[in-house]
This record gives sequence, structure tokens and C-alpha cells, in this order.
Amino acid sequence: MVLQEENTFKKTGQKELTFINQRAKWKMVVGLAGIVIAALSFFIYKGFEGNLLYMLGMFMLFIPTIIPLKFKNFVRYQKDFVHIKLDTGKGKTFKPSFIREIEVFNDKIYVWKTKNKKETLKIDGYSESSINRLIAFLKGEKTGLRQS
Repeated sequence: MVLQEENTFKKTGQKELTFINQRAKWKMVVGLAGIVIAALSFFIYKGFEGNLLYMLGMFMLFIPTIIPLKFKNFVRYQKDFVHIKLDTGKGKTFKPSFIREIEVFNDKIYVWKTKNKKETLKIDGYSESSINRLIAFLKGEKTGLRQS
């Protein structure tokens, strides 16, 4: 993989990206606890108490999914994918093993998936540390998929 980089990032109005690990243990624990509470309330408790416990269990089940919705700019990552949502509102998903080349310029990152297909990420206004960490995830260095 070739990395072309131009280190002249803009310094005004810098925003930070939020990096979310999709395989965090607390997400699995909260989800499993929600399933257990919902199942117990459905089979054991009847009436108003059972309905409240069932609603609590369902809410706990969806907490890990709801949390990223509060962030405007975030990067969700796992071992085999990186999902990026910047100011645009629509996210883009990448598999580091299928990225052919990454080009970094002042306000854009070009991620080449194949010879003719590229995705553009507008990085104008983000801090240099967030951009460098994003590039590391795209290269697969921090996800454990590839070691450079």
C-alpha cells in the first residue's frame, strides 16, 4: 500500500473524531444482561412489574446501538472493518484488507479500493491527531488485521 501525504493541515476550528470499538466487552455484557432481564420478566413476572422489567431489558439490549447516534463525527471499528461518519450524515464502511492505496491531502483523504474506484473523505477542520489515527485504522495497523 502506498501512502502519499502532505502535512499541511489547517489549524483553525479543529474538531476531534470519536473512535468507538465495536468489540468492547461492556457492550456484550449490557446486551446479555438485557436479554436475561427481558426473558425473566417475560416468563416469571406477570402484570405491571413484568412489563417494566421487559421494557428495561429491551432498552439495555439496544443501548450499545443507540450510543453512537449521539456523535456527529465518529469512527466505529472492529478487527475487519472501519465505519466512518463525518459531517456528511451518511457513513462509509471500509475493509482495510481491500484498500489498495491511501492518499492524504490538506482537506481530503482518497481511499482507493480498486484501480478505478475511490472514496473521498473530507477531513477539513479535524485535528491532526484524529486524522493520523483514522489513517492508521484505514491501513489496518490498530485493528489487528494487518501489521505493517
